[in-house]
Amino acid sequence: MTDIATGWTECVAMRMREQMLIAGAFEQVAGELPFAMLGVDSDNDSAVMSESVFDYCKGHGLVQTRSRAYKKNDQAWVEQKNGAIVRRLVGYGRLSGVAATKALATLYASSRLYVNFFQPSFKLKSKTRYGAKVHKIYFTLATSCDRLLAHASIEPAIKARLKAQFESLDPVRLLQDIWGAQQTLREIAAPGAPNGAAPTRSPDVDAWPLVDGWLIAEPSASAKELMDRLATMFPEAYAGNAQLRTLQRRVQAWRAEGAKEMILGRLRKSTGIPAEV
Repeated sequence: MTDIATGWTECVAMRMREQMLIAGAFEQVAGELPFAMLGVDSDNDSAVMSESVFDYCKGHGLVQTRSRAYKKNDQAWVEQKNGAIVRRLVGYGRLSGVAATKALATLYASSRLYVNFFQPSFKLKSKTRYGAKVHKIYFTLATSCDRLLAHASIEPAIKARLKAQFESLDPVRLLQDIWGAQQTLREIAAPGAPNGAAPTRSPDVDAWPLVDGWLIAEPSASAKELMDRLATMFPEAYAGNAQLRTLQRRVQAWRAEGAKEMILGRLRKSTGIPAEV
């Protein structure tokens, strides 16, 4: 489930697609969201478009809508998160049974915190077509938590709770919990499944919020030094420096972006041009 305004994403592990389980999943998500759930927009799966789900939405005052038939792009936001979050975390291995469901639930319990509080993402601001070319403008890179804190409709008490929760979280511990759950899924995945149960670690995605914090504190730190730190913290994931080249490219891009912002900031200051959102 994904909130379009902020990108806040919640995943729930279910043993099967069944209408009562889906209604229970809605109840679980509603209790964990930092804001009120106002409505549900789903695809046309019969398990979702069912009497139990309809009764749940009606009983809780939720507006229930569905995508148009044969219009898959109506669910583009959810499908994007399915690829960027679920498949990156879980992979494409075949999972079934109680053990796999429990392992997925453990994975999602940690990943929801890491993704929503520490993993930044771009959000499209506008898109303009010029003939065959499409020009896109994005909002500033931010986490879902950042967007909630900046949202005018969120009550101050909720923002205070979010800030307190953020300060209590340890991204390193969350990553360790995520990788532990991924290892469990890998072990119980069906033999012969493509790509196993979980993908290879990538410092470009998995640990970047941690590396980003190191770079902010020590801008001159080399990619090799940063990789050594990752290998010390997570020897099973980063031993051997196999991902060093990937990290080098990411650090180079980070520094290039910082230099660009520095130059643009000076130009805006000298010309009086306001910063682009």
